Amino acid sequence: MNLSLNHLAHVLKKQYVCQQLGSEHAASEARLCVPALWMRGDAPRRDLCYVVQAQQIKPGFRCPPDMSLIVVGAVRPELFRGARGAVLVLTDAPATRSAFSSCFNTVAQIFQESQLFQQRFSNLLMRSPVLQELVSLAESVFGNPVLVFDKSFCILNQVSPALQMDWTINRQTQERMLPAEVVEIIRTHPAFRLAAGDRLDVRISEEYLPYAMQFAHVARGSTVFTVAIVELGVSLDALQPQLVEYFTECVYALLSKKNVHTGHALQFETFIKKLLNNEQVEQAVVDQNLLARSWLNTDNCICAAFEVDWWDNLNATHHSVCLQIENTFAHSFAFFYADRIIAIINLDKAMTTREEMIRRLVSFLRDQMFHVGISYTFFDFSTLHSYYLQTIAALEMGRLYRPDEWCYRFEDLVLPYFMHYGTSQINGRHLCHPGLVQLWIYDYNNHTDLLNTLKVYLNTGLNATKTARQLYIHRNTFYQRMETISQIINADLNDPDVRLFMMMSFSFVELLHLKPIEETMQLEPKNPARPGGLTREKNE
Repeated sequence: MNLSLNHLAHVLKKQYVCQQLGSEHAASEARLCVPALWMRGDAPRRDLCYVVQAQQIKPGFRCPPDMSLIVVGAVRPELFRGARGAVLVLTDAPATRSAFSSCFNTVAQIFQESQLFQQRFSNLLMRSPVLQELVSLAESVFGNPVLVFDKSFCILNQVSPALQMDWTINRQTQERMLPAEVVEIIRTHPAFRLAAGDRLDVRISEEYLPYAMQFAHVARGSTVFTVAIVELGVSLDALQPQLVEYFTECVYALLSKKNVHTGHALQFETFIKKLLNNEQVEQAVVDQNLLARSWLNTDNCICAAFEVDWWDNLNATHHSVCLQIENTFAHSFAFFYADRIIAIINLDKAMTTREEMIRRLVSFLRDQMFHVGISYTFFDFSTLHSYYLQTIAALEMGRLYRPDEWCYRFEDLVLPYFMHYGTSQINGRHLCHPGLVQLWIYDYNNHTDLLNTLKVYLNTGLNATKTARQLYIHRNTFYQRMETISQIINADLNDPDVRLFMMMSFSFVELLHLKPIEETMQLEPKNPARPGGLTREKNE
């Protein structure tokens, strides 16, 4: 990490009386990598911080442009009047060789510590950490609690127990956030109001806040956040500005990799992971988190799991893949979970069908060289765990039985899955053929008997005459029903595996006393705009 002369002055003033001369612009803009001894006649380099004894500065000395120089000992200020380089004079340093050596070593130690600081954070970032790991490292370095806020000033990390603050609860997401009056103090601070560019730093004293705080606000495109260092253990005056700036850039890099585009993305990811872990989440909390993304619990969605190989995992390329998925598929949410990339795609909000989405996924897979498992369509997030298990099962069975393919749909592999595991892992109702579930919904909404018609048709070996006779209906009526059934189930009944799958699905429902969905759910009538005439699809 390169340092400026202003940063060196900030650290050295703790031991020496410092006087800055020359160009203030050069002192703040220079990026210095190591200290060096200055010798008369040397052509100066812009990336070196030169250290020289005051005795070597003679009358007539000309400070070269863009040079950064630390003078050990008192000198006449007029020697540097009008200099275009940056000069820092340690006026109280004794004019001895030992004092000069001590000063040079101190400067070298500052560079060494900054490089160590950079290395620790860089190594952590390479391991794709969660935000809390980055914050914990910063707290150990700065000696103070560190807070990271989203654009709504909701807290994104865990709060140190030593920090005593009054928090407000966000009604939509149940997140802790700064009280409205505190947020107003921050936003109306002159530094915020007069800020230009994508980054600004503000220090607000405890006269206005419970603690004195150093704020670093970043707004780049859709990534907006604020870092706050709370003065609890170490004085804020001891903070090294460029180290704080570097930490803020690390936070930006992490949040950008994790594709945090809105103030609630991290909270939404945590919420989804709880569902994937099969944790119990109250329906009100489900609705609140979905509402934060303008989703509804009744929206039709699919779950997809992308297989990530060891090289992608090692190089953390999955973060960029998540970003590509969200940019490629509208109204999708992608994140890294259990060594795979999980994507939830809202079909209703994207105004597309499952078949069209899968076609687009196949094209995406060809470009990215991934394998993906795809669940049935679902619309109740409380059952997301079962559909996530479907994606994992599809990947496992796909590798075993269809290793040459890229895209594995669970409905195509449910028979071999059932032969391997039965209903030990996935609930029987979630193994039913999706076409039968849609028929159940259609019958429920329209008071028809299509599901039973299909069952009799299968039991008679696809004999239309026997089916019509057993149902006591005319053959033309039967054919009309079958035309509707064909549109809804979207399956080839001439395929023996499809017929076997459907008969097994009837068995799941009857023998296990299951229903495809709960009758108490509010189902809407058919929507001609949607394929199959349904607005709700679910295997439950």
